[in-house]
Amino acid sequence: MNLVESDIDTKRLRDIKLADKPKIDFLLSLAPNPGCENCFANLFMWGEVYGLEILEIGERRAVVYNGRDKYLYFPLGGLPQPAELAEICAAFARAGLVAPRSRIYNVPPDYPQIFPSARELFDFDENPDEADYLYNVERQIALSGPKLRKKRNHIKHFLSQNPQMRVEPLCEGNFARAMRFMDAEDEKKCLFAEEVAIGSAFANFRGLGLYGCVLYSAPDKIAAAAVMGEISGGAHSVHFEKSDKLSDGASQMIVRCEAEAIRGRGGKFMNREQDLGDPNLRRAKESLDPDIMYRRLGARPKNA
Repeated sequence: MNLVESDIDTKRLRDIKLADKPKIDFLLSLAPNPGCENCFANLFMWGEVYGLEILEIGERRAVVYNGRDKYLYFPLGGLPQPAELAEICAAFARAGLVAPRSRIYNVPPDYPQIFPSARELFDFDENPDEADYLYNVERQIALSGPKLRKKRNHIKHFLSQNPQMRVEPLCEGNFARAMRFMDAEDEKKCLFAEEVAIGSAFANFRGLGLYGCVLYSAPDKIAAAAVMGEISGGAHSVHFEKSDKLSDGASQMIVRCEAEAIRGRGGKFMNREQDLGDPNLRRAKESLDPDIMYRRLGARPKNA
C-alpha cells in the first residue's frame, strides 16, 4: 500500500484532454471489458457536464474523479490490488474531495471474485439502473425470434411508408443537419446536459474515433441519427441515438442501421448503455431482448 501512497498527489488533478486519448486507451486495454464507461470518448464527452478530472498515478494507473457529484471511478489500468484501491480512496478523502465512505463507481462485476480479500476492505453493491444492455449485432440485423418480430414489422412499415428512405454515414457533410436534429430532440425532453455532450462529440468527432449513421425518411428529412464508438472486446457503444417519434418505425430502423455499421467495423456486440432507472428507457432496451447485461458494481470502503 505504501508503494502507491507517494504517487497519489490529488493536487495534480486536471481536466481530461483530447491529447490524453492514447494514454487512456492504453490503460483501458490493460483490463478490457465491454462497459460503456471503459471508453475514452465517454469520459471526454461528458467531462464538462460531470466535472470529470483525471489523476495519473505512475505509468500504468489513473483515476477519474467526478467533481460535480464528488465520487471516484474505478481506477484505469490493470486491476488494482484491494489495498491499493483502499489507499487511493483514502487519499481523496484526506484531501476532502470525497466523503470517507464515498461509493466508487464502475467496479468490474468480477472484481470481488478475482480478489476475495477485497470484501474485507469494501462493501460491494449492484444498482440495476447502472447495468449496460448488450446485444449481438447479427440478431439485431436478422431480428430473429418471437421477441423481435414486432421490430421486424415496424421496419417493414417504415420501408413501405418511406420509399425514398436512405442511410448515410455520419460525416462532415451532414454534421450540422444531424446535430440540429439531435439537439431538437433533446430540447423536447429538456435533456440540456446531453446537448453539451453531443456538442463535444461533434466538435471532436475524428479525434475521438467516433462514427455514426443518419436515417432519412425523405430526401431532406432526417428520421433518426446515431453516434457510436468502439469500446473493447468486440463491443461498440451507441453513445447517442435520436429518432423522430412521429416517424413510425424510425426508432427500430436506426437500431438495425447501427448494428450493420458495427458489423462493418468488425464488432460483435452493441452496447446501448444504461437505462438510469427510467421506466420508458428500460422498456425500450428490454424490448430488444439483450444478450448480455453488464452489471457493474459499486464499492464503499469499510471502517473509513
